[in-house]
Amino acid sequence: MIAVEAQCPGVKGRVMENVQLCPDFVGYDRLAARHLFSQLSYLERIAVTASLRGDAVAGQLDDERVHRDTFAILAARLGGMAPMAPEVKRLIEYLQAQQGEMSLAMLNVVAESWLDTVFKHVGSWGMADELFASIEADEARHVYDALQSAVPAPAQSAPVLGALERMLWEISLSPAFMLPLIHLGGPKRTAEMGLAIARAHACACDHLGVEPDTYRLRLLCRGQRMLPECRPVSMTSWQRSKMVLAEGRPMQQLLHRNLPIGDCRSPAKLQARLIRAMARVLARHPEMRLVTRRGQLFETPEPVIGLRALYDESQVVTVYVRGAHRRSTRQVIAGINRRLKRIRGKPYQPIPYLAGLEDLLPPSLCNVALSYNGHWGGESGTGPLIDIEGVPIVVTVGEPHDRPRWDGECWQAERVVTLTVAMDHRVGDGREIGHFATETIEEMERLQ
Repeated sequence: MIAVEAQCPGVKGRVMENVQLCPDFVGYDRLAARHLFSQLSYLERIAVTASLRGDAVAGQLDDERVHRDTFAILAARLGGMAPMAPEVKRLIEYLQAQQGEMSLAMLNVVAESWLDTVFKHVGSWGMADELFASIEADEARHVYDALQSAVPAPAQSAPVLGALERMLWEISLSPAFMLPLIHLGGPKRTAEMGLAIARAHACACDHLGVEPDTYRLRLLCRGQRMLPECRPVSMTSWQRSKMVLAEGRPMQQLLHRNLPIGDCRSPAKLQARLIRAMARVLARHPEMRLVTRRGQLFETPEPVIGLRALYDESQVVTVYVRGAHRRSTRQVIAGINRRLKRIRGKPYQPIPYLAGLEDLLPPSLCNVALSYNGHWGGESGTGPLIDIEGVPIVVTVGEPHDRPRWDGECWQAERVVTLTVAMDHRVGDGREIGHFATETIEEMERLQ
């Protein structure tokens, strides 16, 4: 049990009232709620520290102690406080370093408007709605009262605000903060919340006389809002049995097939044709567009192929290709090149450390990951790791080579590549991997 601030009259009673407003969580919601409440409790520490030194509005100290301790107790009941997210830690340290008028403006006009928006949206998701409504009312009052206070000179607040905007962007990419929200509210509602935060931030900046910069945040949220979601499918007894047998570990089956490539000498053209062929097969067979997450099968709404490509000489990125079954080879190549140019024009973004939050990842929208090993002299391969990503099919293309083929009269040299197809056994059996490989090769013959 977390100790509540007993020296403040009424704080302990209000905390207990808030805790009683929060229902028990079951299943994976407990993990998501524990991490969310933990990060929110850490964030409330900023306001408590600022209030103790006088950088606050009337009555804020007691309110912030109530909020901090409420979230801490709820996190403790769900398994204990989760570690502080590095992005949250940087924000806390930065805001705590502000003093006086700047502290009041940045904390209560800017940061509190963000939290007020978070509480307002999370309080409409059917999870502890009364609790978040109660806390949101306090935060809204803090923001309103702070708007009546003195405003720092824009020249002084602009650089501080710019740093806060960068930290807001970092938090929007933080797995420890965002994965619980996405799991509890879904991608679309979380994206709507992000857009509302951007609008609230713009209002705060207008009050401070500073131009806001939330372009990347709005772009991210709009992109997430437009993403289709996977649909859970009704599982057979055999499929449920495989989930139990796997115990969360992927069971991989492999298949090697030779693919004739004719006079195709361009690796880029070969990969684009293969992407089109696989997308056509998956478009015809929704039953092959299955992904798995948390012991459940999901069907993706459309074929999505991920192409492994080099970011530089040593680092790899994945370019996602949507709708390749509706596009020409030239259009697929152009789209891949555009995406790679954008990716390589930015600093490399490694896959973040998930710190035990893998179970909160949403189902993958990617059906196949394609790798080309022909540059390195390998005739076949097993493909990249797919455990965390949840990509069910990995196809590796080997180095082009000649094989003898009897044409009925004499032996001829035929140019081929070896396709190594790896499929997660939880989403398919030998029949599925065989049909996928065979139909992909047939489609490639049509695209020659």
